[in-house]
Amino acid sequence: MAARKLRFTRSSSSCRTTGNNGLTKNLALLVLGTVALWSLSVWAQGTDPAEEAAKKHNQLAIEYVDQGRFTEAVEEFKKAYDANPKPSYLFNTARALEMIGRGREAVEHYERYAASVTSLDKRDEALALAAEARKRLATLTIAATPDSAMVEVDGDATLCKPGVGCLLDPKSYVVLVSGPGLVTETRKVDLKAGEVRTETVILTAVKTVLSVSASEHGARVYVDGTLAGAAPLTKEVAPGKHGVKVELEGFETQERDFEVEEGKSADLNFFLVKKAAPVTQEPITRKDVVWRSVAFPGMGQFYADYDGTGTVLVAAGSVSIAVAAAGMLLSYYYAAKREQAADNDFSSWTPYVTNTYYVGVGGAVAAGITWIFSGIHAATLTLPPAAPPTVNVAPMALPGGGGVTMSLDF
Repeated sequence: MAARKLRFTRSSSSCRTTGNNGLTKNLALLVLGTVALWSLSVWAQGTDPAEEAAKKHNQLAIEYVDQGRFTEAVEEFKKAYDANPKPSYLFNTARALEMIGRGREAVEHYERYAASVTSLDKRDEALALAAEARKRLATLTIAATPDSAMVEVDGDATLCKPGVGCLLDPKSYVVLVSGPGLVTETRKVDLKAGEVRTETVILTAVKTVLSVSASEHGARVYVDGTLAGAAPLTKEVAPGKHGVKVELEGFETQERDFEVEEGKSADLNFFLVKKAAPVTQEPITRKDVVWRSVAFPGMGQFYADYDGTGTVLVAAGSVSIAVAAAGMLLSYYYAAKREQAADNDFSSWTPYVTNTYYVGVGGAVAAGITWIFSGIHAATLTLPPAAPPTVNVAPMALPGGGGVTMSLDF
């Protein structure tokens, strides 16, 4: 039997409103009314299963339209077209898309419909609807530098191409411009209906930066063995491992290795420690040993590192001097007592005077012998080799806390 086909129609009159989506009141009524007039079933044997599935999706979509559930209706119209690609399903999808403010997609479906139908009237009608929908869209151009930059709008890299105007629904978008080796830039763009807007974005190269500071201003900074400047220093470096050395006259040189990732920075701080003055030891000479031994027994031996002999000589000299002094003092004391005594007691003090005198003389002789021996020994002893100079390094701070003190022999 011959099939009777009903298609969606478009009202010839329209009254625009000031709603957010810019559609007319008559447009909503038109969609609700015309969608209800969908195609009747084809009375023919051997119906195509794909066509039957498409009709079911179309019928469900119309029911959603009647309920005001336009988002669900769009999905069902699309499923109907996928099952059976009839141009009318494209037209229905475009109308439902306009109802939910997705004008950009509606324009695309109107144009696909116009390219699919053979009727000039239907084509002109669809193109007119597309032109009306396009007026309610905004045009956004992303002028990105360099040319290799990539553009994403709300996470979609297909909506807009760099330098090319793209039609978008009037609302807020997040625009992300990026590229390999470039600093990504993100912008929020609020578009209004009919607005033509250009966003200029210039991306800069990702920088990997090294910052070096030192406790002493002007310290020389070497990066990978090459003089880079004076601290404080900021320098671009390649990602990876590097070595830094900091030098300053009168201070200990410090070195440190570090690793930095691309696009990040490395901040190094150096605490410089002053060099200690070298401690030098004069060579031991015979003259120095002898005159010290003459000044006092054993002192030259101590100076020449003969500590054992020096100890004996110092003790012998000290005891001898003490005995001599004590004997002489006692002898003078007893002599004074004898002079004050009566005639009959005079002779009784004489032994005391004599004995203490001999003790004093003996101590003096022992002291003299000790002095002579110390001088002879100092003049003949073997001198030690000259000691090497020593540099004492002051305490040095270590990275992460703590410190160390070192003594270096040259």
